[in-house]
Amino acid sequence: MITCRTAISLGVSQLVFWRIPYYLIAAFSSQIAEDLGWSGAIVYAGFATALVIMALASPLTGRSTALVVE
Repeated sequence: MITCRTAISLGVSQLVFWRIPYYLIAAFSSQIAEDLGWSGAIVYAGFATALVIMALASPLTGRSTALVVE
């Protein structure tokens, strides 16, 4: 059984660690684009593509994880 403290800790850590990439891409996009010779639009498009892939993969991952736990 998951305790209330564990659930709150996991929730807070998810809030913090899912927000970090959003700020990092904004802070480092110009440096990434310069280092790789890409435009800023390509850097942001890559990040957006990663978010879409995660959104599409999440349900499948959740269902397969639930099958392992049972």
